[in-house]
Amino acid sequence: MATAVSNGGGKVCCKSGPGYATPLAAISGPSEKLIYVTALYSGTGREKPDYLATVDVDPNSPTYSSVIHRLKMPYIGDELHHTGWNSCSSCHGDASADR
Repeated sequence: MATAVSNGGGKVCCKSGPGYATPLAAISGPSEKLIYVTALYSGTGREKPDYLATVDVDPNSPTYSSVIHRLKMPYIGDELHHTGWNSCSSCHGDASADR
């Protein structure tokens, strides 16, 4: 069952997603093993498509601190950094929640 919590701004968050209700609660959770980073060629003079890099951040992994996958965008100049890909992890799946 989902638990509703206030985000401090009068809005209520569903807290049913994979995230945490607050940044402080996230600090107490397990560390990430992978992160996703936008990699941009914009302004470098290289005519290549941007990509989403998957980076291993597990200190116990043999590929620690390495890019383990690159998901290339289909076109040069896609501006991957302008996707708006930054949703509230605690309200994941709730289209009515403010992002």
